[in-house]
Amino acid sequence: MKKRNVLFCLWLLLCLALPAGCGSQDGKAEAPELADLNQIYEETISPNAGEGVPEEDLVYYTIRVYQGQDNTILVRAESNSAFFEPLQYELAYDKEITEADMDVQWTTLMGNPEPSEEDQLAIAWVSVLDGGEEYGKWKISFVNQGIEWMEEAIQQ
Repeated sequence: MKKRNVLFCLWLLLCLALPAGCGSQDGKAEAPELADLNQIYEETISPNAGEGVPEEDLVYYTIRVYQGQDNTILVRAESNSAFFEPLQYELAYDKEITEADMDVQWTTLMGNPEPSEEDQLAIAWVSVLDGGEEYGKWKISFVNQGIEWMEEAIQQ
């Protein structure tokens, strides 16, 4: 029964809270450490676009991949959602990469690649490929903070 309540709360969170953004990130300066890196890949999606949501309330999820002169790869995730704090991962690598070496797959919380109004995109699977083989892979959940808040509320 508790699992059902948690799933219901998550569903409510997705349906009610995610469509409301936290304002635009226009004009936000990039982190200084990114200035020396070469941007390889960028993709931005909006899980609540097309739902009649006003422009100012659209939520955006962005994945950017950079590479430094030492070939270290930096994967950075950002969003204007209150349920997500920017994060980044580093991966030591010995070759230059291109956009063709990147694979980003978006899924819903339930693991579906096709979103619905009740099950919006919330997870990015980011892979660096080496000769078609996976060299590094990350699962980035853009709603972790919201899930943690719901778990804390249920536990109290």
